[in-house]
Amino acid sequence: MLGIVLALVIVLILLLLIGFSWSAILTYTGIAAAALLGLALIVIAVFFIGVICSLFGFRKEIGSFLRFEHSEHFDRAVYQCKGKEYTCLFPAENYGREKIYTSGEKKILIRDGKKRNVVYDRHSLLIIAVGGGFSILSIAGLLILFILQH
Repeated sequence: MLGIVLALVIVLILLLLIGFSWSAILTYTGIAAAALLGLALIVIAVFFIGVICSLFGFRKEIGSFLRFEHSEHFDRAVYQCKGKEYTCLFPAENYGREKIYTSGEKKILIRDGKKRNVVYDRHSLLIIAVGGGFSILSIAGLLILFILQH
């Protein structure tokens, strides 16, 4: 982190020595920040579009929550359906776990895979819907701002 700050300070000093004005530096910095924001929004939208497209390979079943599978970065919910275990593709929620992950039968989307069996539970589907909607609306807003500027 310190290296990044030091590099930015050096670039700023070099730009001032070359003859760029503060207003030019701020303008170009704003343009670069907007371009990075737009790129990040596009990457997020492509992710959610890919996830939505992958839903077509899943089928609706009734399953029950078994346990959490722990990994280095996050926990995942594991469900059982027709004697097989299915691991959720999205991380398990930390807030309200005792209310979200309860025993009993639930509607889930499952896919049998060659390496592992995977599932989307209703909370994963909610994240997909909200995230996909917000990312598409964000890109639309960014495009509108871009059009209004030019």
